[in-house]
Amino acid sequence: MDRSIIDHIKSGKLFVVYFKQGINNIGTLKAGTSYEVIYENRGFVTYGQRVGEEDFFCYIPGYSNANINKNEISLWNAIFTFDENKKIYYQGRIIGNLELDTKYIPEWWVQKDRVCKKREKHSQLNN
Repeated sequence: MDRSIIDHIKSGKLFVVYFKQGINNIGTLKAGTSYEVIYENRGFVTYGQRVGEEDFFCYIPGYSNANINKNEISLWNAIFTFDENKKIYYQGRIIGNLELDTKYIPEWWVQKDRVCKKREKHSQLNN
């Protein structure tokens, strides 16, 4: 396994998880959308849209139930794995991909916006 993905995540730099269309929602994680994630204090701080609250985006403090050294990440307490091709897996199925970024700093991170708020548009790297 190429350690560059793990090293990027462990450095505390932003990465984005993109869920494919056509998969089932995973808990309150919405299929077909993206989640911005930063690894901090051995936990995964996640920002994104919750199922049933389409106009709201939530900052969820870091869950530390995944082992980054075993290619695991945790989004809102759900554990996912990733491979060297940046594919994201849930319970053995490919459900999306991740994108690493070293320049973009999300507004929610700068402001430590720790609540659910109505947003005009979810910030995404590919816009």
